[in-house]
Amino acid sequence: MSLRISDSNAEKQVSIFLDENFYAKYYPSYKRISIKEEQLRGIDTIIDFEKYGEAYCDEKAAVHYVNQNLKTFAFELDFKLPTGEVVDGWFISQEKVTQVYLLSWLWAQKDKDFNASEITRLEVVLISRKRINQELVKFGITTSDLIAKVKNIRLKNVSGVIEKSDEKPFYFYLTKHLTEEPVNLIINKSFLIKHSMCHKIINKS
Repeated sequence: MSLRISDSNAEKQVSIFLDENFYAKYYPSYKRISIKEEQLRGIDTIIDFEKYGEAYCDEKAAVHYVNQNLKTFAFELDFKLPTGEVVDGWFISQEKVTQVYLLSWLWAQKDKDFNASEITRLEVVLISRKRINQELVKFGITTSDLIAKVKNIRLKNVSGVIEKSDEKPFYFYLTKHLTEEPVNLIINKSFLIKHSMCHKIINKS
């Protein structure tokens, strides 16, 4: 089973909600990117920060967990193509030029196949990609370590929760029941909020 098409449709509806209820209020000079090639490079919007200048933003939404008050967020480390080839996920891919992530947890009138008008609330965190990596280094995890960790997980072929402990605000997860079999770095929401540039709970206008 693959969820990428349904994910894309749901994320499109989240983007519409964000345009109307987040960017228009907090970052009105933002630019929405519609060129597919740029989106594939990890640019959904360009946000103009008065203090820092413009930054490439990649929007990510927890669309599998609508109305669930999820306490974590999944950062994709790698996944399998239909050919079986394993490629880097969006968090560690060197092809991505993303500078900040806009992470969203959502509530809607229904759990799936919703449109933007049916979204009732979003919790959003705007966080620097660089800052996340800097904070992971404090726990002894560099990008090279993540790459090595993923290879080891693939080699051992273990699935589910991996290396979860109370001492670290993150753990790894391999999802075997999806076609892509992604390996994700699961980071606690509280950790992301602590190190964010912006944290908002947005109700429908």
